[in-house]
Amino acid sequence: MRRPAELVADSSLTGASFGEAFADALDATLSALLAEAAAALPVAVVGLGSYARRELCPGSDVDVLLLYSEPARGRFKRRTATDVKSLAEQLWYPMWDAGLVLGHSARTVRESLSLAEEDLDAMTALLCIRHIAGDASLTEDLAAKSRELAAKRADKLRGQLSGGMEARRLKPGPVAEMLEPNLKDGAGGLRDIQSLEWLAASFGEASAIDVLVGHGLLDAGDASRLAVARSLLLEVRVALHRFTGSKSDVLALQDQDAVAAALGRTDADALVRELSAAARDVAWIARDVFARVVDDDERARRIPDETIGPALAIRAGRVERTASPGDPGEALTVLEAASAAAE
Repeated sequence: MRRPAELVADSSLTGASFGEAFADALDATLSALLAEAAAALPVAVVGLGSYARRELCPGSDVDVLLLYSEPARGRFKRRTATDVKSLAEQLWYPMWDAGLVLGHSARTVRESLSLAEEDLDAMTALLCIRHIAGDASLTEDLAAKSRELAAKRADKLRGQLSGGMEARRLKPGPVAEMLEPNLKDGAGGLRDIQSLEWLAASFGEASAIDVLVGHGLLDAGDASRLAVARSLLLEVRVALHRFTGSKSDVLALQDQDAVAAALGRTDADALVRELSAAARDVAWIARDVFARVVDDDERARRIPDETIGPALAIRAGRVERTASPGDPGEALTVLEAASAAAE
């Protein structure tokens, strides 16, 4: 495996390309370690979180799960527990020796789902997983049952995700409005984009932005803006971790010039303007989607869909503009939309 320090030192790896190279190196190492261990029972090594998304940054923790089959009862169950503990040590110790910070666990599918029932972080961790090595059927089983659980607990999951989004808006605050924005947990940051993906899983489908497009909650333009913002946020986060040598996601004032230079921007002001514009897109899109999924009341849902003008329509209790931006009379249409929404 290319050691983390080598990847960090390779300035050609920026943004998403860094995360992909890091994930590829980890995949190869874990696959080799599992093969060397010659596990005596069916197991799978599963990537979670940013590792699963292949969006690791220099300071990211590596979240990984050793998934194993449900053990039999009695002495066979005790033997399985011993085998799993021994196998886990053979997998994790070389990773620690390489200087990685692991978020590691060893569970069965049933244990993983039971934990997810009670804990939002555990639930969201299972909504974006990736098979790394071993028995792929175990990973497929966990992924399918996680989606089923998300759909079964859709109202609770959506409410918790919406609450988390609003909490980020208050603290640490909007990325677009802070002198020292938090790239991950600020409103309009990476966590808001990930929350939209987790929301998609509440429909019992893949944790992906395209699912929301398919359900009419986003249009293609929204999805494109989210993709552009995600790319920029990852680019800045990788550069920040690389320059500071820390895992902090706060783009501090004293670091902004160096990060801007590393990313080829003319100065810190240019970078911050670009970042603010992207974060505003994310924050607006996320709040709009969650408002429609979580906050619409029964009265709004009972309002029938109808066309109310040459450029306006009511859809799911909300006024929508049907004309394209730049059409003649656009300014008047905006005022008519505001009036119709108020009514």
